[in-house]
Amino acid sequence: MKSSRIKYLTGIVLFFILANVSAQMPVITTPQPPAFPQVQSSPYNRQPTTPNNIPQINSYNRQQPNPYNPNELSDIQKRNAAMIAEDVRHYQQIQMEMQRQSDIKMLIDSGFPSQSDIYNTSAYQNAFNEIESMLKGNQPNIGRAVFLVENAYYGDSLNYDGYRKAIKSKVELCNAKIKEGKFDGNDNIVKNMMIFSILTDTIKIRTGGKSLTSYPLKYNLDDYQSKINFDSHFVTKLMRTGIGQCQSMPLYYLILAEEMGAEAYWSLSPQHSFVKIKDENDAWYNLELTCGAVLTD
Repeated sequence: MKSSRIKYLTGIVLFFILANVSAQMPVITTPQPPAFPQVQSSPYNRQPTTPNNIPQINSYNRQQPNPYNPNELSDIQKRNAAMIAEDVRHYQQIQMEMQRQSDIKMLIDSGFPSQSDIYNTSAYQNAFNEIESMLKGNQPNIGRAVFLVENAYYGDSLNYDGYRKAIKSKVELCNAKIKEGKFDGNDNIVKNMMIFSILTDTIKIRTGGKSLTSYPLKYNLDDYQSKINFDSHFVTKLMRTGIGQCQSMPLYYLILAEEMGAEAYWSLSPQHSFVKIKDENDAWYNLELTCGAVLTD
């Protein structure tokens, strides 16, 4: 009985001792991984960081645009495209110059290639030779030169005698009108203004007991650029049809003026031509045959 009581008291004492010891022991926590800075997942604002969250900057990426910025990427593409275009243009210029030099060397070494096998070459060659002779001072004649060029185009099929006859007939009308009006046939202005009147107005003339009527030239509104028919700007076609434009009309005028011994000039402007004459005081006048008027500059 005494032994049981002693065991009971001993158990009580051990319980209080253990309870007191466990209350004073430190609590050991479970180890956790270190907390690193969170990085955003967007590909447009992702930036490298150091462990201290400080952006890394060096001499390379300080000069480079951000490749993840759409605006900066577009600028880079534009600059690259511009550089490529410039390189291509420069390359093409080099190629063209090389080809030009090659062509020049070929012509120097071998001469111009023969065109004798092409249809109607002889007509053009004959026209060239005769016009070249005129330019060297062998009786230059604008009426003949115009005929040679246009006759070559027509395959040497035009009749020069008929061409000359038509020109002389128109000159005779001018001289008859000068005589009828009792004008000075030696005056340059008189001769020029009579040609101008014959080509731009309806003129009735009585000569050789006959009454003749000369009608004005008409402007070719349908094909003034010779896009429909290449010969729409030819003088011979103007003489045949009475219809012309700003090349054939002035040239026809100059042919008549040359035949009459009148002084006149062919004046050129962008995509246009007309006739200029001057009086005894050296005052210039512009004869516009397309509208039949004397115009100021």
